[in-house]
Amino acid sequence: MADEPIVLKRPKRSARSRQQLNLLIFALIMIAGIAAVTYYLLMPDDEVFVLKSYRFAEVTQRSFRQLVTAEGTVVPRITKQLATPATGTVAQLLVKAGQDVCAGDVLCVIDSPSLMSELNQLTKDLQQARIDAKKVDLDSQVKVRELEASLLAAGNDMNEALRMLEVSERLFELGDVSKADLEKYRRAAEEAKREYESLCLTYEATVEKFKFDVELARTKVADLEQRLNETQKDIDALVVKAPFAGRVLEITVSEGDAVQKGASLLTIADLSSSYVSAEIPVNALSLVKVGQPVSISLFGEKLPGTVSYIAPQASLSATSVALEVVFDRMPNTVIPKAACLLEIEVAKKESANSLPRDHYLTSGDSMYIYVLDPESNTARKVPARFGLIDGGYVEIVSGAEKGDLVIVSSYDEFIDKEVVTVSAEGGTRV
Repeated sequence: MADEPIVLKRPKRSARSRQQLNLLIFALIMIAGIAAVTYYLLMPDDEVFVLKSYRFAEVTQRSFRQLVTAEGTVVPRITKQLATPATGTVAQLLVKAGQDVCAGDVLCVIDSPSLMSELNQLTKDLQQARIDAKKVDLDSQVKVRELEASLLAAGNDMNEALRMLEVSERLFELGDVSKADLEKYRRAAEEAKREYESLCLTYEATVEKFKFDVELARTKVADLEQRLNETQKDIDALVVKAPFAGRVLEITVSEGDAVQKGASLLTIADLSSSYVSAEIPVNALSLVKVGQPVSISLFGEKLPGTVSYIAPQASLSATSVALEVVFDRMPNTVIPKAACLLEIEVAKKESANSLPRDHYLTSGDSMYIYVLDPESNTARKVPARFGLIDGGYVEIVSGAEKGDLVIVSSYDEFIDKEVVTVSAEGGTRV
């Protein structure tokens, strides 16, 4: 007993036992492999995605407008800046900026002592000029009449001298008058004739001079009358009135302000003459024509308009062209310089397939749509091509036909799936 080892030696396995162990291990490996293959083949698919809430719409046909859009500004075509007619002081200011006025309404009153003084002086000068003109006229008449009387007497004297000369010549032939007496009568006749001719020249010159004096006096009167009328108009204009019905856009003075002649008082605009001023890109010029219809978006309202003018050349930037659009119907509210959006209809496409614009356009990268199959409650991913956009609708060029139902809500959750199961009760038709 004392010679036996403390650790007993493991009895050696026989070759048969090792063979059986190897077969057992091989069998276990095969069973595990078969089980793995079977599990893989029989493993259920991933959980099926079901779209429980979505919006869908039916592809319908409608007309599409091809539009050129531009931003515009409302501009009154008729504006007038009113200025003070004379140096003075703003005595009354009866309106405020933004106030609507009627033609003839008093807007402002200017006090101008200098203009009143000028009017008084012109009145006195005119009265004196009229007196002077009347005096010149009367003096000329008297002088002309005196000359006419002298001319008549000189004519009678000349005729008498010529008659006496004729008698003397006959008597001289008969020998009853001497040659010396005949020469005396001849000299007397010549002197009377020269006197008469001289007086005729004096008369004509005097008449012309008096005509000139009278005309000059009358011209002075007329000039003073004109200046007086103009001054009176300036005084009347001190009461500044609205030249037409419109709106006061700007006031540049206050009551009590001293103003110089010609200084700006206020600006008024006829809002009924308003139009829209805009610019369009040069590359759109071939599409836009005068007379084309325009939709004007102003203060949340869409108003009809028409292209009325296109500039003949580009602006200084050479990238845009000036454009004017008139309102077909003037809006109830017009605010000068208000911004608006223009949609110019350059072409129209009838009976085109369409869908309402929605989140599917962005989430589908404008490349795909999901077409519903109500019978199988599924939606199939289809490549799509889009065309014109008009308001809230987009043209479907390909991918769906009239009557097809298309999901229009977001595709973000399932854009990677070719087919999607949808809940029949979760869809909302738009």
